Amino acid sequence: MSKINHIPLILNDLKLHYNFKSNTDFAKFLGIAPQTLSSWYSRCSVDYELLYAKCVGIDANWLLTGAGAMLREEKKEEIISENTISVVDNNSMGFILDRYEALAAENALLKQEVEQLKQSRGKYPDTIPYTDSTQKLSTSLAAEPAHK
Repeated sequence: MSKINHIPLILNDLKLHYNFKSNTDFAKFLGIAPQTLSSWYSRCSVDYELLYAKCVGIDANWLLTGAGAMLREEKKEEIISENTISVVDNNSMGFILDRYEALAAENALLKQEVEQLKQSRGKYPDTIPYTDSTQKLSTSLAAEPAHK
């Protein structure tokens, strides 16, 4: 089953699993507009993070691929943080770790970009700060007649 073509089937299976009679009820459950859900069906595109967060107990691999069991298996791992213990299944753990690695890489790139912007700020001393140019621009535009 291709990734794109399975999305309407996934949505229908989720709707049936949660016993929603209509797409409107399903959309309310997801916290989206019915039109958004309709576009997910027609465009074969969904917000996976939203679905995974709202549809508790759904297997991440099934959600992404349509393959395997819809519900998470009973294999569990405990994740211990400072004051809480959460239970996450093995499939979800892989998804979480992959997402963490992607976000960490994106964060590193953003930090580099911030440093480059900080370094380039001193290279152009003749430029006017954004707020000053905005004020002068709006003043000069207001003073000019609309038609000559």
